[in-house]
Amino acid sequence: MADLSILTRSAFIKSFRDEVMLDRPVFAMLYDHRRVTWKGGADINQPIIKTSGAAALQWYGVNDGLTVTDRDYLAKATFGWKMAQFSIVYTVEDMIQNVYGGNEEKILDLVGMKVKQSQQDVKEGLDTQLHNTTSAGDSGTKFQSIPEACGHSRTYGTIASNTTTVKYWNGASVAGTYTDVATAMALSLDRIRIIRSACSKYGTQRNRRFYLFMGTALYSKLIGLIEANHVLVAPGKLTKYGLTSIELYGNIEVVEDTWMTDNSMTTHLMFVDPESWELRFHPKRALEMTDFVDQSEQSNGKDQMVARIRLAGNSICWQPNANMYKSLVS
Repeated sequence: MADLSILTRSAFIKSFRDEVMLDRPVFAMLYDHRRVTWKGGADINQPIIKTSGAAALQWYGVNDGLTVTDRDYLAKATFGWKMAQFSIVYTVEDMIQNVYGGNEEKILDLVGMKVKQSQQDVKEGLDTQLHNTTSAGDSGTKFQSIPEACGHSRTYGTIASNTTTVKYWNGASVAGTYTDVATAMALSLDRIRIIRSACSKYGTQRNRRFYLFMGTALYSKLIGLIEANHVLVAPGKLTKYGLTSIELYGNIEVVEDTWMTDNSMTTHLMFVDPESWELRFHPKRALEMTDFVDQSEQSNGKDQMVARIRLAGNSICWQPNANMYKSLVS
């Protein structure tokens, strides 16, 4: 059974960590931009530039005294580790079926199937959490999502945002009010350009690239708008992973996100700057799979073998105002 554990664990790590869920559009984007990290630490934190010093620039005449104005430029965003586990159970019935089954039911085949299926289940669970429209919160147990990072007037990374003094820590706003996540908006090419402007005005990177994730209905509508306006597009970078996407305006990749289609996010869109994101995994809980342990050796234990896939990490946005989430798009 130790050999079995080694074989299945090795297969899991090779296909899960190294390929990093390329059939999921959000994870494919993060992987493609090298935003998946494997680092430890007591917690996850980084200094954030929270204000501009432009107002302290003094214009003066030859007889004017020079002013001295100090500026508090930095805040610290702090995120905690979120932990999860997924159990893989190999029961006595599985053992009997394998021992007395045909060639197609050998022990490694069955356990390998369970490991591969568990891999897919963990993928779906992580994908669900990145799309989650219900905030996990800094003190919650789940990964924090893109909609949470792009929210308005909420606490995120221990920093409480608002519509006045701490608006830099909100997600971008179409109207500049930082209250319009749920305001109805008709999808149009003009709206996409306005969203890009709202998300890029605080950026310093050259050739900044954005991703626009939406469900099938909105994606089909956008394709119709593009064709009607004779806008030339090319396949997006993520098409190499088997995903459906197009390049728009040179630096926006529009991606059909079927998870949104299948999970009641048909009127939602997420406009994302990947360079502002980090998907962090702790190296000691980096999607590792434990050995299979015989539970029947424990008092009142069941006659089964159990292994666990364990992870600790979080999904973090270090610049929310470079991203936007809208929940009522038609």
